[in-house]
Amino acid sequence: NYNDALADFTRALEIDTKWAWLFAQRAETYRQLSRYPEALADFNRAIELNKDYDWAIAQRGETYRIMGKYPEALADFDRALELDEKNTWALLRRGQTYRQMGKYSEALADYNRVLEIEASNVDALAGRGETYRLMGKYPEALADFNRAIELDEKYTRAIASRGQTYYQMGEFAKALTDLDRAIELNATMGWAIALRGETYRLMGK
Repeated sequence: NYNDALADFTRALEIDTKWAWLFAQRAETYRQLSRYPEALADFNRAIELNKDYDWAIAQRGETYRIMGKYPEALADFDRALELDEKNTWALLRRGQTYRQMGKYSEALADYNRVLEIEASNVDALAGRGETYRLMGKYPEALADFNRAIELDEKYTRAIASRGQTYYQMGEFAKALTDLDRAIELNATMGWAIALRGETYRLMGK
């Protein structure tokens, strides 16, 4: 219960106003509630109290990314990775930021680095696959999605993205199989439902 968490964090901060960890936890709670300005304020305070707090720096970067403030996000991810070069979470989020900016080479480099550290990281495989898909490198995208699904057969994002790749390749029957499975696993995945409808339309169904 996020509101109860906020109440307790706020009460604790009234007692101890210099607890960096607690500011960061309240910030994370604000972000989960989509209250981004308040999240940033608390992350800022946590980092003021501990300038090398790599977790808070990376999480602030993620807040910036969600807000579409990509340069600020990259600055924080860069700093977090200076503090811990094997922070795979920060590498993944920086890769995602680069991908959203259309900087695909940089995104691939980050996903590759994660996979050097953790060869079976399904998020890196799916993220790299999505980057390849956006680049029009469909065989490479399929290879990464296939591997991610082998590792986690219920990885909805990878299944849906593989379906989208098949759709773009004109392999509509395979696209439907994946989209059906993704929607079965997550009935609220709106874009997959819409894409399945478009696939049916193109097939004349």
